[in-house]
Amino acid sequence: DKAGGGAAGTAQFRTAPLKFESRFESGNLKRALRIGEWEYKLSMRDDVCLPQQGGEVKQCTQWFYFRVGGARPGEKYVFN
Repeated sequence: DKAGGGAAGTAQFRTAPLKFESRFESGNLKRALRIGEWEYKLSMRDDVCLPQQGGEVKQCTQWFYFRVGGARPGEKYVFN
């Protein structure tokens, strides 16, 4: 599952999309959707949570591990 802004996103924006990559060990970015010139909505893969004794699921820590390329120097990007 490749994470990226998508080719269709380049037609509606003036600038090229960022390039997202998480196809490496522990990478957990599922999808990056460009929703504005400098804004992206990110979806992360769920963490694995194992049940504790008694069947309750312990709390999990969400972490973010991915690479971003193609950013323009001096621009501020927003990731939601």
